[in-house]
Amino acid sequence: MAKKRTRIVSVTPARARKMLAKIKAARVLSSRRIARYAEAMARGAWVHDALPPIAFDTDGALVDGHHRLRAVDRSGATVRMLVVEGVDPDPGDKIVH
Repeated sequence: MAKKRTRIVSVTPARARKMLAKIKAARVLSSRRIARYAEAMARGAWVHDALPPIAFDTDGALVDGHHRLRAVDRSGATVRMLVVEGVDPDPGDKIVH
């Protein structure tokens, strides 16, 4: 089993785009959720520990956090987020949000 690394990261819009480039599979996203998150981020009302972490699997692919990262890009804000790397790529171990 791979070692997981957890840290709090200041995610800029540019960093969010780099993280989003690591998506393996396409996902259906809710524009309403992204807009709601982006508005909170732009107001400075985002709380990084309110949701599960942004998660990357052992191959470096983004498996959770798509909406939040799109919202960072849309808001133009830099927000602190919990990020975990090294999640097992087996679907049984993936974080689902």
